[in-house]
This record gives sequence, C-alpha cells and structure tokens, in this order.
Amino acid sequence: MDARASTARAADPNRPLTDAVALAATRDRRRIVAPDMSRSVVCGSPGYSICRSRNRTGIVKKSEEPARSMRACGARAVGGMTTPTDGGSGRGRSGGRGRGRGDRSRGGSRSSDPKVRLSKNLSQILRHGVVDEGLVDCLDAEGFVPLARVLALPRFRGIGADEIRALVAADRKGRFELRDRTDGTVHVRATQGHTLRGDVLDDDAVATRLTRTSGIREAVHGTSMRAWERIRTHGLSRMRRRHVHMATGLPGDGEVRSGMRNDCEVAVWVDVERGMAEGVPFYVSANGVVLSPGEGDSGIVPARLFLRAHRIRGGEELPL
Repeated sequence: MDARASTARAADPNRPLTDAVALAATRDRRRIVAPDMSRSVVCGSPGYSICRSRNRTGIVKKSEEPARSMRACGARAVGGMTTPTDGGSGRGRSGGRGRGRGDRSRGGSRSSDPKVRLSKNLSQILRHGVVDEGLVDCLDAEGFVPLARVLALPRFRGIGADEIRALVAADRKGRFELRDRTDGTVHVRATQGHTLRGDVLDDDAVATRLTRTSGIREAVHGTSMRAWERIRTHGLSRMRRRHVHMATGLPGDGEVRSGMRNDCEVAVWVDVERGMAEGVPFYVSANGVVLSPGEGDSGIVPARLFLRAHRIRGGEELPL
C-alpha cells in the first residue's frame, strides 16, 4: 500500500481500505484504481473528497457536494464537468434513465456529449445557481451576468468565450442571450426558466409584459395525464420556478421555439386575455415563451382561466 495510504489507514483503523487509497490519491494527484473498483479516478487537485456507493469509491470536488457526490462515484473530472470513465450513460441504480432535465441538477450535466454538457451546465448556473456560485453581486435586473465571471467557475475550466458564442448561436430554443456592453465586456443570461425568487430579478426587465394589444390571446401549457388530474382542479403551479411556462402553440406549430417539452401528453389552453383583465400578469420571453408568476402571491394560474384541454396525440378532448 502507498505510504500515505498506510498513514491514513493507521490514523483511522475503521476506515475502509478503499477510502485510504482514495485519500492518498487525492493528495498525490494521480490516477488510481481502488482495490474494489472497476474504474479509475483522475484526481487533479487537493480539493477533492471521497464518495461511496455500494461497493464503489469515487472522488468528487468538494465544491460540487452534496448534489453530485453520490452520482459522481466512479467518474472523472473533465474540463470542470463530470463524465463516467467507463463510457457509462449516467443511468441510475435501477438502470432507467431520468426525465432528462439535466439543467435541474445542481451539480451539472452527466451527458456524454460535450455540447450538451456545456449547455446544461450553463443553464443550471444562469437559471438556478447564480446565488450559490457567488454571482449575485454582478447579476442585473434582466438576469445578465458577466461571461468572464461564469467562465471563471471550476466547471467551465478550459471553456472559452468563442465556445459559448457558438453554443448560443446554435441553440434552436433560444435558451441563452449574449449582450456586448459598451465597456467591452460580454454578458450572458438565460432567457427563461429561472428559479430565483424575490427582487433579484425584475420580471418587466427579464421579459416583455403582455397587454391586450400584444396579440397573444391564449397560450398552452404541456403536462402529463397524471398531473392533469390535479391541475384541472387546482390550476397551474409555477412549482420551484419563478413562472408558469406556456407556449403560443403546440410543438411543431409554425415558429414555436420553446415553452413545451416534446414528451408532454396533455395540452392545457389558458385564456391570457381574460387573465390580464383579471389582474394576472403574463409576459413573453426573448425566445417566445409565455410566462406568468400566477395570481397574486399564489404562484398559480387559476383553473378558471382554462379554455380547453386535450391529449396532444389524437386530440381527444378532456373535461375541465
């Protein structure tokens, strides 16, 4: 056993052998294979800690705990992002794939595609992680932060401004927006999907408030059959997000870019015009997503504003 590992083992006789070897590896900054592991771990700096899952021992960045620690077991750091060393797909214990909302993960994306990983990591920071990552001091009311500050974060190590520009230009859903300031700096934001609450953002600055002359009289929210049973009674909740998200049409309709997932089963149409008349605010984001914080402080678009609902496949009408 490595001398450092022996020392760690002697300091705590109850520590499993795999922990001792992993601990030595974090100090030596080298690739190791723990005795009961089938994959190797790359340790790039002392700022790593150990995570275990069943019979595996992995090493993760302390800055990425706790959200990613158990998922990162047996993974290696690549450009500030995590990817399985054995070509794994990032599936869970049961072998099934999750719902795919990688931007919801506070620890970053597990996708094997570098461009997808970059997109999801950028989404996670700009939509959800500004406060946790220490960027709130440079966040403006529109949701923009300096791109240089974002790229200075560990998960974007090795990523340059040109790669971000290419990502934004290629994103068909328009999730991000770049702005060149007169002082020569470049700022970036997510166009919608924020979970930040309170006055750190200004809805009227982030998006455009709809009025009766805006031309959007109705909007559609996509959901599942299971969720519909509750929605039809209690209304549409913004959940953890800042807004309820809606689209101006169904996926594939005309110029609809975003606002509804392709795997949604039910379309719920909302009377935007009536809602505005009754004091419920509605906005449209830079990428065409209709947003509403809900009625008052409830965070809910009330069911009384529903116009109709139907299955997306087949068009079967559903009772309101």
